[in-house]
Amino acid sequence: FDRWVAEHLLSVDTGMFTRTEVDYLLREDPRITSRALYHDVLSAVAAGATSPTKVGAAIGRDGNAVRYPLGVLESAGYLTRSTDLLRGRRPTITVADPVIRFDRLITAPHLGQLELGRAEQVWQAARPTFTANILGPHFEALARDWAQRFAPDELGQPAGLGDIGYTQIHTRTGRPAHEVDVVGLRGREITVLGEAKATIASRTLRDLERLDLLKGLLQDQGYD
Repeated sequence: FDRWVAEHLLSVDTGMFTRTEVDYLLREDPRITSRALYHDVLSAVAAGATSPTKVGAAIGRDGNAVRYPLGVLESAGYLTRSTDLLRGRRPTITVADPVIRFDRLITAPHLGQLELGRAEQVWQAARPTFTANILGPHFEALARDWAQRFAPDELGQPAGLGDIGYTQIHTRTGRPAHEVDVVGLRGREITVLGEAKATIASRTLRDLERLDLLKGLLQDQGYD
């Protein structure tokens, strides 16, 4: 995999070079007249800016000034908005396609080095970013998609698991909230709680104990 990434995704001489692919995608939409602005917006969101205000701050523009490009990118399918399933907070903006995330977080920041043929060195340095900011979030999204599409049949739940999403659960002491990667909600009934980790390390009983703790917190909040 490491060799394949260096020789294909990060090689400026191949058709799979992600900078070429992203530029092509943006050229396809006639509404995108300033690709530099849209590149900046995509980079900000990929780096963790989850609202118009945060995106604007990241690229040095007013939050209202980025609402139109955000809308264009969302309607084109490059960005998605999702809401905490249980708390109903403001929607979180994320980059939908992992190829675009890869380009904005790994290819674009190191373009000068890649043009010098240092693909292997760039990749080795960028692997932590790939695992934490690209592979991890995409695996969580796949887990939610599986729970929505396939889990009802595989788990013998013909009525389905309700709405599927993610949430934050606060502790009784008000300490930082626990992130839950997969949660199912049907009315006031929690149908599933899940952890999705794209790591080599096996999950252990500690993961189940944590989910059991969160189950108790949700029961305290009136959920079944």
